[in-house]
Order: sequence, then C-alpha cells, then structure tokens
Amino acid sequence: MIAVDTSALLAIAFGEPEAQTFLAALAREDCVLGTPTALEAHIAVERRGEPDATAILRDLMVLANLTLLPFTAAHTFIAQQAFDRYGKGRGHPASLNFGDCLCYAIAKRDNLPLLFKGNDFSRTDLVPALSVQP
Repeated sequence: MIAVDTSALLAIAFGEPEAQTFLAALAREDCVLGTPTALEAHIAVERRGEPDATAILRDLMVLANLTLLPFTAAHTFIAQQAFDRYGKGRGHPASLNFGDCLCYAIAKRDNLPLLFKGNDFSRTDLVPALSVQP
C-alpha cells in the first residue's frame, strides 16, 4: 500500500512526462489518499480550467485503487510536527507547504511509502514509493 500526493495526481491529469510512471504505480498498488489531498488536487485542476484534466482526475478518483482516508486528530498532530521540522520558512530544504504537510501526515501515520513528483518529500524521512523520483 502507498500514499499518493497531489503532485502525482496532477502529473497524470495534465499528461506530464511522468504520467505513465505514476499510472503504473497506481495500478500495481493499493493506494490511499487523504481527503484534504483529494480536495487540493480538485482545486488545482479546476484553477487551470482544463476540462480534459478535470475529467481525468475525476476518473482517477473512481477507477484507480484509491481509498480516501478521513483526516483525523492524529493526522493533524503529525502534520504540525511535519511543519515544525520540514515546513516552508523553517530553514529545512524540504520546505513543505500546507498541502504537503497534510499528505506527509497520511503517509507517516501508517508508515506508507509516498508517490510524489519533485524533490521536497525526498528531503524528509518518508520512503518514496518509486526508487527513482521523476
């Protein structure tokens, strides 16, 4: 089982070069997605105003092996710790933003590898779901 970050969902929705790599990971693993991350992905896609991307994201939420997890008090505490340690403006190279801290908490609470794009999470103590991050 893996946790999924918004960045991976957006790469798929917008047809970025890494989309097929992320789709393959979603197909071979059971995946969890925090409810705040699902909302963040929806907002990001809607802001761009690309109807195809909106449809792709909606289909992903229904067809992929994605289980939505409620965000609990335990997640909130872990997200606060993530901000204190890795948050933007805290002097750490990970420089996690608000949404990143929420996703971090989903992965961290259950010690799940995280599917993500970019370098921010690789600078934390989370295990990447892919051995080479796109």
